[in-house]
Amino acid sequence: FLIEKLKPLEAELIIEPGLNIFTMCGVNGAGKTTTIKKMCHYFKERFENKQILVACCDTFRAAAYDQLRIAIEGLDVDFFKLEGKNTPDSVAYKAILSGQTNNADILFLDTSGRLHNNANLMDELTKVCNIPNKLAPNASKKIILILDANTGQNIISQVEAFSRFIEISGLILTKFDGLAKGGVLLSLADKFSFPVYFIGTGERGQDLLRFNALEFVDNLLEF
Repeated sequence: FLIEKLKPLEAELIIEPGLNIFTMCGVNGAGKTTTIKKMCHYFKERFENKQILVACCDTFRAAAYDQLRIAIEGLDVDFFKLEGKNTPDSVAYKAILSGQTNNADILFLDTSGRLHNNANLMDELTKVCNIPNKLAPNASKKIILILDANTGQNIISQVEAFSRFIEISGLILTKFDGLAKGGVLLSLADKFSFPVYFIGTGERGQDLLRFNALEFVDNLLEF
């Protein structure tokens, strides 16, 4: 029963020919920066020749830029450097142009962590998420919502709120350091049909697992 319920959540994050744009969203502290680091590690392991560009669209928090830059150091990926004053959507715009000009294969747009019940911040997020559609209509685009498994049933309200403003492509659940949090996934399966691309299980670059219903349930029952 559990496998049957969770199986529809499985999905592989395919890298298409040309530019692939991943816009990473989520509330404050969900783990976006760490997840980007892990995804860079994941794709570099599987695609040695893929060029990856990472851009920080969080212009509200002074430390966000440096935190992201430091997080990806040593991973052989490019970091989009900012000059002058920028808004979140202008960073997205410039980063996409840079990715197109330099033939990047993967572009991560790291957005500002925001409270899902703040309409003004969510409107700002909508602007950022719309830039890839306008500027790169032929690129492969995914809007990925990062969810902290520690927040329990509050995850449901987060997904509901974000989905009112942006077209969520899929989910990544972070901080799954104990499979006792499996009830979160069951709740998501009950309420939504969004795929779950990965589960984060720690802080290291390799602590990112593709979601597999059979393996997950096996581990859950052993826990």
